[in-house]
Amino acid sequence: MQTQNNYLTLIVTLNCKEKCPFCSIEKQDIALNEKTAKKAVSLFLNSTGETKTIKFFGGEPLLEFKLIKKLVCFAEDLANRQKKRVNFILATSGILLNKTILTFLLNHNCELNVNSYHLPRIPVHKGLIAFPLTNLTVNIPPSKAQNLFSEFKKFYERGFKRFNFLPHYYVHWPQESIKHLNVEFKKISDFSRKKPDIYFINAELKGDVPLFNNGLTCDPRGGLFTSNCVLFKEMKADSDALFLGNVNSMKNIDFAAKDILLPEIIKNKFDRDILSETFMVDRILGNFVDSLKITIFRADIKVGYSCNNNCLFCVQGRKRSLLKDKSTQDIFKTLHQARVTSNGVVLTGGEPSIRADFFQLLNFAKKLGYQRIQVQTNGRMFAYKDFCLTAIESGANEFGIALHGHIPQLHDYLTTARGSFSQTIKAITNLSGLNVPVYSNTVITKSNYRHLPEIARLLVYLRVKQFQFAFVHALGSAKDNFNSIVKKNYAHTPIAMLEALVKLERGERYFL
Repeated sequence: MQTQNNYLTLIVTLNCKEKCPFCSIEKQDIALNEKTAKKAVSLFLNSTGETKTIKFFGGEPLLEFKLIKKLVCFAEDLANRQKKRVNFILATSGILLNKTILTFLLNHNCELNVNSYHLPRIPVHKGLIAFPLTNLTVNIPPSKAQNLFSEFKKFYERGFKRFNFLPHYYVHWPQESIKHLNVEFKKISDFSRKKPDIYFINAELKGDVPLFNNGLTCDPRGGLFTSNCVLFKEMKADSDALFLGNVNSMKNIDFAAKDILLPEIIKNKFDRDILSETFMVDRILGNFVDSLKITIFRADIKVGYSCNNNCLFCVQGRKRSLLKDKSTQDIFKTLHQARVTSNGVVLTGGEPSIRADFFQLLNFAKKLGYQRIQVQTNGRMFAYKDFCLTAIESGANEFGIALHGHIPQLHDYLTTARGSFSQTIKAITNLSGLNVPVYSNTVITKSNYRHLPEIARLLVYLRVKQFQFAFVHALGSAKDNFNSIVKKNYAHTPIAMLEALVKLERGERYFL
């Protein structure tokens, strides 16, 4: 669920030429002006939170695309100066889309929410399918519930991979339609388990009540509200209860100013039977999302060879000085292509965390719907807790950290980087303390093979979830330094001692 201080919906206009049968937004010929919009964005980005999301909504927001372009650039510049991250979402019918708009959205890592109702009239249909962050919203009226699976499968076969299901809420749902909905979602679940390239946005959009959320909403007049429900005709009378003030007269956002719970408003707003049916339908959707526990198919993506260590056994060797790192767009393209067959990804190098676009890559992988996003790292950048927090917020949810010694002298000798041991230990401590899975890798060398039990004991103490010990691969630097780092006979390597130690001290840890 999106939290208030991290999610802002900007209603850039209430104007729209379409007359969609399911739309309950009251259309008006009014748009947000640039000054008011920038004030709303400034207040939002100045509030607490390191990762922010701005959604452009309407009406039809593409009627004000010039304003959207200005706001995206303004928000990115302000976020960079504040060392924050800002993401963008554009909700549109898609009818006004063209190649220029799609290119701009892609360059600024903006998600695109398009309703399936409008697909026959969208002029850049193929470009829309190829756009990596297109989310197709599938409306589900009670009368169409029995056809949901066939409709979904048709969209998938046309090339759409990211879906958001939107049942019609706060309307009468006959019991027969509810039964159909449950059956159809089970069919979609069974189908999707075999298709790792499918991603459902509903997993990100869980809120207190169906349809409505608790994120901030700014209307075209600059009014700031604690929920998007003020957009809908049925909720107009409750707007005062959710009103924080006008952004043009606010110096900051006081999130405690309106401690109003949406469930209470909704409870008093709709007929009891309608509410019961709405929550039943929403529960079916929630059960569907919870059922999507798909086997992880993992793609390994090398981002380049640059590294802030220079390990004696590194298989990359001189590549870091001979080959350029991949560009951001090249990695975006690879992530997009790999998503067809993989729902997990590992970013490796070199050292991924020293890239200027590191958080951007994580965020893009997250938006593409990768379930598990692992970073293979020497850990040195993660010695800084703020860096850890930003990486996790950006999408990283697993970390593989290399530790090659139990004391500074040994680890630093092998990495040829003075101080690397203390930074790596701090990284493991930071990440373990943030309750994310931490794995480790240790390369067995002539220098450390006698100390494997001590290294294992340290890893257990640091609460590493799983650790791996690997022999040297005679490539790159490892080949150049072979005689000095590889012992000819490892027969006495205390692997058995190591396994026994692990089982004794932490039964739930295991050795690979």
